[in-house]
Amino acid sequence: MVSDSKRTIDTFKILTKNRNLSLETKTTENLYESDSEDILITIRSLNRKFEDVTLLGHNPSIEEIANRLIRGSEDSSFSESMFLKFPTSGFLSIQVKAESWEELGKLPGKIIRFWIP
Repeated sequence: MVSDSKRTIDTFKILTKNRNLSLETKTTENLYESDSEDILITIRSLNRKFEDVTLLGHNPSIEEIANRLIRGSEDSSFSESMFLKFPTSGFLSIQVKAESWEELGKLPGKIIRFWIP
């Protein structure tokens, strides 16, 4: 899912240029000026046929959703924040052992990869 802002769409084009990727991409306004609850609702509504989701969005909502998915808590407070400031162009891969998208955010996630360009 890619925010409908020009910058994130341009970033997506750069990331996917000349790559043979099988991607179903959804451009959405739900990632622009949203909070982590809005993003969580959007992800939870995904079709079960998808096993993975990639978000290209904006702070502070990206750092908020990263913290929530790592903690596996419905609580969106920052009392146990992993990221106080998610870096611009940062990449984070989180694995969550959930049976469905509806369970996302209820189980703690595992950081698989964190990269800052």
